[in-house]
Amino acid sequence: MYHLISFAAFQFLNVVNVSKNLNLIGHSDYVAHLGKHVDFFDKVIEVLPTQSPLVFICDGAKWIWKWIEEYYPNSTQILDLYHCKEHLYAFAKNKGSCLVQVQ
Repeated sequence: MYHLISFAAFQFLNVVNVSKNLNLIGHSDYVAHLGKHVDFFDKVIEVLPTQSPLVFICDGAKWIWKWIEEYYPNSTQILDLYHCKEHLYAFAKNKGSCLVQVQ
């Protein structure tokens, strides 16, 4: 079975300060693959040096997060917006009295 696997990563060096409360990512690398996850990981290592502290934006799949922890131990991981909204909605739905508005 094949899956579409993807995530984005950027280095802190590529963050541009626009104003007091606004930073922009000056450059990021995006890796996508349709196939087996082992082949995907090989592609990532080709594109992103393992010795650099990176920021990864990806879904909450534990196997991806564990792999990043192993090969990029000094990196930061951020749950992507789509999956963050999904988890917040599920949380709010289960906590009937909790009101959460996500834009």
